[in-house]
Amino acid sequence: VDLVRRSRGPAVTLAFYGGEPLLEPELLRRGVEYASTPRAGSPRVLFHLTTNGTRLDAPTAAFLAERHVAVRLSFDGLPSVQDRRGRGSFAQLDDLLVSLRRDHLAHFLDRLEIAVTVTAAGLPNLGDSVEYFLSRGVRAIRVSPRATEDPDWNDACVEELDLQVSRLHRLSLDLYRRTGRAPVRLFGRAPG
Repeated sequence: VDLVRRSRGPAVTLAFYGGEPLLEPELLRRGVEYASTPRAGSPRVLFHLTTNGTRLDAPTAAFLAERHVAVRLSFDGLPSVQDRRGRGSFAQLDDLLVSLRRDHLAHFLDRLEIAVTVTAAGLPNLGDSVEYFLSRGVRAIRVSPRATEDPDWNDACVEELDLQVSRLHRLSLDLYRRTGRAPVRLFGRAPG
């Protein structure tokens, strides 16, 4: 954090990720508060948190909203897809989306991004999963491939990927025409 504060740029991003940063919520809180303390010559510090959401409780959510911390929530979609990552995690994350929207609407709309990891097993549900997120009011959805080898990937997956990406394009184009927002970001570099 001291290194970030010595940066010469007008603004820098301090990102919390890897493993699960919310295993140490007090350390996260102290880091954000310390980096936010005004200091002559220091850049403006922006904050970004990547989390699986399973430890994102109400007090931490309130702190993140108050401090305008951008949140990337790893959430692969419908129960049949998400529960492959962690049994029962869909219900927990669905409840989290509901509570974040209810309790911190501005933060939910402007600072929350869903990160969907595409696997061969989940690929047929990609469009339905994105529609689910949109029905929950999510405005930013980043779709990225699995970073490690996927043993289930085969030639048929390429055709399914083409179908699903075409569907995401249609969903996004329709939403853009109605609202001026394009919610889905495909295979791009993470911000910050």
